[in-house]
Amino acid sequence: MIALFSSCEKECFHKPLTMVNADFFTIEEEEEGEVTVDDVSVYGLGREDSLLYDSASVRRISLPLDPNSDITTFVVLFPENSDTLTFHHTTSPFFHSYECGYVLHYDLSGFEYSTNVIDSVRLEISKITHQYERHLKIYL
Repeated sequence: MIALFSSCEKECFHKPLTMVNADFFTIEEEEEGEVTVDDVSVYGLGREDSLLYDSASVRRISLPLDPNSDITTFVVLFPENSDTLTFHHTTSPFFHSYECGYVLHYDLSGFEYSTNVIDSVRLEISKITHQYERHLKIYL
């Protein structure tokens, strides 16, 4: 009986996702603090019909990189204006498990951003894996 159950395949209940996680910050009186931004919409450039966030209140945005390109650009719509975030990256497959198969990992080699609402962006971690960690700080 034990041999029967031990030979059963486990299921992949939650396939890990690989996303760039960016948190919003402000600096007031030389103090850095996380901030919630209201009424934010985000979509991939050229994918205006596929909103990742639609008029949301967020402290963090999670952005999926394009595995078929070395460059991925997002448009971040704030109530007063919009900005773009462009990532330069390489893609590599990573074997997660037999049940879940491969997930994609990315290495950021650079990024650019516009400064209509965004003041600056700081890279915290350039290796983008399926771990849920902060990769960028976006200062407003």
